[in-house]
Amino acid sequence: MALPVLFLCSLLLMLATSGQGMPDTISMDLPTLAKCSCSNPKWCEPITGKDRKEQYAFSVKNDEKYWNLYDWSKLTTVVTAGYFNMSLVCLAHSHSARVIYMAQVDKKTFMDADLRKQWIEEQLSTVKENFLDGLNFDYEDAISKDDASTRDAYSALVRETRERFLQEFPDSLIAVDVGWRPNVDERYYDYAALAQNSDFLVVMAYDEQSQIYGECLAGPNCPYPPTARGVQEYLDGFDGQITPDKLVLAVPWFGISYECLQFSKEKCYIKKIPFRGAPCSDSPGQPQDYKDIHKLRLQMPDKFRWNGTSFTPYIMYMNQTTNVTYQIQYDNPQSLKMKYNYATSQNLRGIGIFHIDMLDYSDTSEGIEMRKQMFGLLPPTKSQNFFSLADRELEQTNQVLGQRPACPCSDPKLCEPIKDTSRKEVVAFSTHNDKTHWQLFDWSKLTTVIMFNYVNTDLMCMAHSHGVRVVTVGNVNKKTIFSPKLRTQWVHQNLQTVYNNYLDGINFDVEDPCSPAQKYFRRTYTALVRETSQAFRKIMPHTQISVDVILEATSHYRYYDYRGLARYSDFLFIMAYDEDVNKVGPNSGYRAARWAIKSYLRDKIPAHKIVLGLPWYGDLYECSHIVGEKCEPARESDGLPISQVCYSGILDTLKLMPDHYRWNSSSQTPYFSYKSDKLYQMQYDNPKSLNLKYQLAAQMGVRGVGFWHIDCLDYSASPEAQKMRESMFGPLPSHNTWTESKDVLKFVRSMLLIETRKRALQCYIEPVLMYGCEAWTISKQIQNKLEATEMWFLRRMLRIPWTAKKTNERVLNEANKR
Repeated sequence: MALPVLFLCSLLLMLATSGQGMPDTISMDLPTLAKCSCSNPKWCEPITGKDRKEQYAFSVKNDEKYWNLYDWSKLTTVVTAGYFNMSLVCLAHSHSARVIYMAQVDKKTFMDADLRKQWIEEQLSTVKENFLDGLNFDYEDAISKDDASTRDAYSALVRETRERFLQEFPDSLIAVDVGWRPNVDERYYDYAALAQNSDFLVVMAYDEQSQIYGECLAGPNCPYPPTARGVQEYLDGFDGQITPDKLVLAVPWFGISYECLQFSKEKCYIKKIPFRGAPCSDSPGQPQDYKDIHKLRLQMPDKFRWNGTSFTPYIMYMNQTTNVTYQIQYDNPQSLKMKYNYATSQNLRGIGIFHIDMLDYSDTSEGIEMRKQMFGLLPPTKSQNFFSLADRELEQTNQVLGQRPACPCSDPKLCEPIKDTSRKEVVAFSTHNDKTHWQLFDWSKLTTVIMFNYVNTDLMCMAHSHGVRVVTVGNVNKKTIFSPKLRTQWVHQNLQTVYNNYLDGINFDVEDPCSPAQKYFRRTYTALVRETSQAFRKIMPHTQISVDVILEATSHYRYYDYRGLARYSDFLFIMAYDEDVNKVGPNSGYRAARWAIKSYLRDKIPAHKIVLGLPWYGDLYECSHIVGEKCEPARESDGLPISQVCYSGILDTLKLMPDHYRWNSSSQTPYFSYKSDKLYQMQYDNPKSLNLKYQLAAQMGVRGVGFWHIDCLDYSASPEAQKMRESMFGPLPSHNTWTESKDVLKFVRSMLLIETRKRALQCYIEPVLMYGCEAWTISKQIQNKLEATEMWFLRRMLRIPWTAKKTNERVLNEANKR
């Protein structure tokens, strides 16, 4: 605001010194400048920065004695409703709080582009003249579901207002009031667009009885469960376009008093007044200040009640003069605290109050105590910078990374990372934080252990002593995925966990439904994996990132960006189990496993990015009856398994009835049926069926295999338990051979001169072209990994005739032995 004043002074000085004297009038249009009336001119300057949490209060009292008694340490923004007052601006700005005003607009105005522009300029002029910080939209009229033109026009008004305001005042704040849940009261607004084109939405979590479809009863003004559901609908219902930082939860500091036409126990029947399609509403109720309700509660403490369903208080009493019974539904410090805590737990932008002038602002002890109670519940506003929270987390994480705990292993070398990031994989999920289990794992058959819901450095030390990686599962919810700031926090929190515990990486296990229409979910999940990979590998170059994926890449149930997920991870872990979701059938059939791999290969996922995950558990179904070998599911089960049973438990049951064992030649899996208290059928996998799928993975050239979960075996010391473990670990491919093969080839390649390699290649091509023996000399899968010259050299070095049909693996093993 100082620039025009300086310009005017310069102009007058120029005229005075030019010899022309002072003219009677200056013929030029200058803007009308409001004069700052604050005692400190700095208080007329706008509040800068919009990165803090919000404590947002509506004010309806144009009364300085109220404002002076606000607890300004608990406020960030005051919204004036129906008045402007420079004294409030000076006072608020002196406490670094914004003052904006509630802007009213009608449909006629925002439906016309020219009228919209005129209205926006009028609001801008109001803000300039009153040194305000922005405005609050409070349009609450119905917009029908089919009225797209009105919906779009209102969104356009908000967008155009914000664009124009930001041109003049980059720090101006634009907020939009919305109902306690989307589309309530026939307000079918474009909530995603309103959120995108404003700083935040103010969720008015009050008057929640505006539409009553059941009994016409007085009800809670702001019941906790519906309020939480309403917020959740904003967060989940718009493909992630409304993030927590776009919501302020506004709660009532007032109650509603209802006249009871009749009452039964605690029920208060009220007059039926329809509202927007509902036969009954809260219209018969009268708003009542909290100060008056509190006074009444003190006068008749025996009338106080607590609703254990809505978690709100109410008072039911009879007016002794009129003999009319009333019920007052309201909120008190106890009920408000629950909602404040909810807003904090959901990491919302902040808390709102309608309205702040409902308290007792007298100098009495009662007024002082009331204000202390109500303001005291609000969290402090200082040091609540919302958008810089991720940066602070990053800074804190970097500080922690610089202070890594001492290596917990007996040998410090065991804290060094496993550096071979390209080897074949045998991946095991572990759910038991139990050293007695880990000691009996067959470590020669494992490459990666994924700790599910626990972290233990003892397992890391043990695994690293066998050259096996240990990673953890990164649990993440959709709210975090959708928010860039929350993603940043999540990445660095998990980086800290992995770094401080000397782990080797992280596994993503997101299994939420994602339809093709949920593009934002699809995109942001890929972004999370990318951001995790980049952050982790910057600190730990040998990090392993894996992603659990559904059986079929073309599934519309989880329509994730599998190519993107594969690009930013080491591999996708195909969960080739729970095959038959709604019918009795194999848990992991051979054909289903083959189709799973093919579906990802067809989706252009490279084979070296695929690990086939298989079950070490079975599904138990309840049968209404069994026809032949077919289990007809019990009606109440809907074809779903009633439980998942570990392999050890399956064998315990089968031991009692070995003759019930059956083999499904179609799915290449075992099953058995039996009768206990009811009829049951167990569908599962055993060493025979698993081995077939391990071989399938090898034949299709994928990165490896894995299983859920390794703790499904018996880890006791009994001979039966040892036999079980040997039978299950035995069929797993060994990663040791693969590692040694790579070492041999590296040695041979380093010893060969380029000229020798050229001659060797010529010698190799001749028999291939003449005799067509490439199929057994080097398969197509191996061609992608080994060089023909090295294989030819090894065969010649070992004097293996070209007619000898020895596999490359056997040749490499012989080379290792020599």
